[in-house]
Amino acid sequence: MFLRLIAKQGYGVREQHKLLTGSACVNMKVSRVARLVSGSAGKAQLEVAGRPMFELNPVAAFIWQQLASDLSPDVIVVQLVALFGASQEQAKRDVTNFIETLKKHWLVYDDEQCTTCPPTTAS
Repeated sequence: MFLRLIAKQGYGVREQHKLLTGSACVNMKVSRVARLVSGSAGKAQLEVAGRPMFELNPVAAFIWQQLASDLSPDVIVVQLVALFGASQEQAKRDVTNFIETLKKHWLVYDDEQCTTCPPTTAS
């Protein structure tokens, strides 16, 4: 519900990330050759260079969409808990495992620019 309120107030993705984490830094990027394509029966396909590579369930498709929107894995975990009713542990495991699979296929990578972001300090 909190995420919906932020969106209604007109905040963009980066502003939502900053409000939730205290940092505007995003540490993951998706490959530009991959795109999500709607499928049948609640499934979606992740195409790479125009060829179907993965069939994704609704949770995996949601994670991909959020990564493509420059949200951090931590914010995605919070969203999964809120939207799908998953436990924090299950959501974190799902996000981590999916990202590791994507990394093995070079479909997501660490954003080098993020290493130059200043650390956040507690106020």
